[in-house]
Amino acid sequence: MKKEHCVLILICCFLMAACGRLEDIPEDLSAFPETERKETAETPAGPQFETLTVADDPITAEFSLTTRQEPAAFLYVAVEEDCTTTVNCTYASQDQPVTVCLAGGESWELQGASEEAYGAIWSNWPVTLRQGENVFCITGGGSFCRMRLELLDAVGVSYAGAFPEGTELQPLEGM
Repeated sequence: MKKEHCVLILICCFLMAACGRLEDIPEDLSAFPETERKETAETPAGPQFETLTVADDPITAEFSLTTRQEPAAFLYVAVEEDCTTTVNCTYASQDQPVTVCLAGGESWELQGASEEAYGAIWSNWPVTLRQGENVFCITGGGSFCRMRLELLDAVGVSYAGAFPEGTELQPLEGM
């Protein structure tokens, strides 16, 4: 008799747990906007920054991401007139090459670098910023990359940020 009661109580507990879980699933899935489902499905195809921080004095972009074949913009710099500046850069790319470029302009192929190189080895090169907005991008072959890029002596900068000038950011939901 005791064994039967234990089995009956155990079955009731499982049934109540299953019923409680069913309440979490909405009956009408059309309540979710189509755009949310579409964005979620397309997210893996685009650049996925794990971190992205932009600061000034000097202008600095520090980020980590999994590189893709298509360019991922990480730094927007607007200048009042053409100027030449020096890029100072350290990175780790799982020993895979990456390319840093200015959208519509110059590009620089960087050799693969290990995690030990980050912060210990710095590369630098001159770059010409054109009047208006200049967009720095990165591409690669799917490896994880961590980078810190600095513009050391940029003059006439009217804007530097992780987004295009004038972009209004939307607050995160649930925050």
